[in-house]
Amino acid sequence: MKPLISFVLLICACLMAAPQTTIKVMLIGTPLYDGASPMTGRPYKSVFGLFAEFERQNPDIKIEILPAQWGSSSQGYISKTRALLLSEGVDVLEMPISDEFARQEVIDDLGPRISNDASFDTSQYLAGIYEGWFTWIPARKQFVPYGIPYISGSRLIGYDKKIFDDWGVEYLSENPTPAEIMEKAGRMTGKNPKTGHMNYGIFFDGKYNVFVTMNAIEGFGGSWGHSGADGEHVYQWNTPENVRAMQWVINISKYAPKSFLTGAEAAMVWETPNNNIAIRLDQGSNVIYDLPYRKGVFFENGRLRFGYSQTFKDMQGKGGLFGGSTLSLARSSKHKAEAWRFMKWLSQDEWAQKWCLQNYNGVPVIRASKNWPENQIGDLSNTIIGQMETSAPRYPWMGAPPRFIIQSEVEKAVSRANACVYDTAQVRVIAAECMQAVQAQTDTWLQGDKKIPLARMRPFAMRRFGFPLFIVMFLFVAAVIIIYRKDIRKYWVWYMFLLPGFTAFALFLAYPLAESFRLSFFKSNGFLEAFAGLDNFKEVMSSPVFGNSLYNTLYIGILNLTLGIPIGFILASLINSQRKATAAFKILYFMPMVTSVIAASIVFKYLFDPNCGPINYYLHVLGVDTSKLLWLNDPATAKFVVVFFALWHGAGYTILICLAGLQTIPDSMYEAAAIDGAGPLQKWWHITLPNMRPTFVFLFMTGCIGALKRFEDVYTLGGAAGSPARSIQTVVAFIFEQAFGTFRFGTASAAAYVLFFIILAITLVNYRFMLHKEQKN
Repeated sequence: MKPLISFVLLICACLMAAPQTTIKVMLIGTPLYDGASPMTGRPYKSVFGLFAEFERQNPDIKIEILPAQWGSSSQGYISKTRALLLSEGVDVLEMPISDEFARQEVIDDLGPRISNDASFDTSQYLAGIYEGWFTWIPARKQFVPYGIPYISGSRLIGYDKKIFDDWGVEYLSENPTPAEIMEKAGRMTGKNPKTGHMNYGIFFDGKYNVFVTMNAIEGFGGSWGHSGADGEHVYQWNTPENVRAMQWVINISKYAPKSFLTGAEAAMVWETPNNNIAIRLDQGSNVIYDLPYRKGVFFENGRLRFGYSQTFKDMQGKGGLFGGSTLSLARSSKHKAEAWRFMKWLSQDEWAQKWCLQNYNGVPVIRASKNWPENQIGDLSNTIIGQMETSAPRYPWMGAPPRFIIQSEVEKAVSRANACVYDTAQVRVIAAECMQAVQAQTDTWLQGDKKIPLARMRPFAMRRFGFPLFIVMFLFVAAVIIIYRKDIRKYWVWYMFLLPGFTAFALFLAYPLAESFRLSFFKSNGFLEAFAGLDNFKEVMSSPVFGNSLYNTLYIGILNLTLGIPIGFILASLINSQRKATAAFKILYFMPMVTSVIAASIVFKYLFDPNCGPINYYLHVLGVDTSKLLWLNDPATAKFVVVFFALWHGAGYTILICLAGLQTIPDSMYEAAAIDGAGPLQKWWHITLPNMRPTFVFLFMTGCIGALKRFEDVYTLGGAAGSPARSIQTVVAFIFEQAFGTFRFGTASAAAYVLFFIILAITLVNYRFMLHKEQKN
């Protein structure tokens, strides 16, 4: 009886217990498990411990973590996050681009909540930080708080004091001017007087050149634009101040390594000193936490090796990109009160400190952080906090849909200018031309954007067009089958077996083809779209970037085929002439073909690394001057590395196809030639080569199609932009960059169909050749 009573009491206790609400929190870049940074050795703790403390203090709330992987060029996580926000799949969002979701009206306006909550003090943040995260909403024509800040991503100027000492150059000032940077970078470019090693005065990662250009514009008193009272974006870049800033970026690039666009020549200095870069214009402020754990690297004789300055300021003392991340509240959340409690709790001094110092390698944005023990590393702490407090107001395009188009145009302009860095005769003209091009492209985009209010989201394409299109296609094919297959009633069971396969084909192949064709006639960034007619095709065909990618594709492909087919044929002939171990040779040559292209490309990237790769190391041991052998970091040699990789990886396929062709040649032809007195070379020339012609044509045609579709290896070796200086960007990489790097899906679709028609033309030529051969036979 007692066990029964105990069981009943337990059930009653469970029923009477306070219900627990689950809050789903999406995090980006926060460690889920204890560990240490592989670059610096700095330990970090799992965020589960911090959130467990919140659950202890708030027993009615349970935290569920949804980790979101950060992708290159923001690939993937934007659309996935938006889907979760719309489907009640997340309550609290931690993300740098909350502006974009604010404009889409999928996260809550926190203004009323903050105004009505006396326990939330906005003055706890560093000067200008809270207001800096307001988002301009065109539909409302006002700035609105859609997130509360907690991590800063502000940038600094970093410099190597040791290189300054070697050259006898005075350290950078706290707020250096562009003229000071230019003068000191020029003085420290050349052979180091103490070590004899080559030094470069300047470096900035090509990935962030748009931010460097922005800072330079501020330093020259220029402006990128503003949001007008009517909610429209206004951009005026083609001004004398902005042209001078662009000119400065181009001129100072002469003091950078030729490979500076790749980001490979100099690792970020908080990761490892490079010993040859004096000044880095785009330095992450989170270096403050890494220094104590790298004393043997960052300190010399007890003195901090690296110095840091704030970025360029305008006439009002403001300047520098203000970045970072916010905590936002999903509009679809069913537990907004509990989610707001969690957001407030995480903003408190004690828990914000643990979040930043233990769980997240970021710089805090609250005033109390000035007194945190790990923030007191000499003057560096004041430099970082000072940069945050003097950052210019965030530009309206940052984090909003226009960013992906406008930022792309700026980056292309800088890259276009950097490609001519060493052509000093044209450099002054190029600066003005770049700004004119960016202005024209931006005006065109803004004019098209006026057709659709920025706050209005484009309905999901599958919902609007996919299913109707799928149904029409299905009915059309069904009608064709019924009309032309009069025995349909007899074999209807077998057609039912084909139905699942046909449905999958229509849904995953036919529909994407039709939808991409439709998108090729629209200006679309995935959220907004406007009919553009043939403008996308005109843009692609007139684009120098697309022309360059097509040239790279043809250059790499033709050189690969020109070398690959003869080499494969010669090796196949040698293997075919052997009587022993032929199977071993086939396996040996075919092994690279079965390896992953991505994995093999990573290995090749390491082999040809100019700083630590084995190839340059052994060449140096042999006495070769490797200072100019930059391989994948030099536009002059990068293509040849790609061709070498393609030859190595594809040789096995060519050899096997040639072997198959060689073994179809009758032995009787060689025997008859031997009776007539023909030697081995004559047999090879008069019998082997003519009979191998169909095989060569097959390899050439399929090789051309494969070359036009080249992507995996060049993407791994040089990224979507084909660094350095777009020297190895192929057409498919261009399409990928347009679609997932700049979110210009209309342009990407048009480029894809241009490539499709090129491949179709080659396929038709191959078909006509094979048809002619069959008719002749």
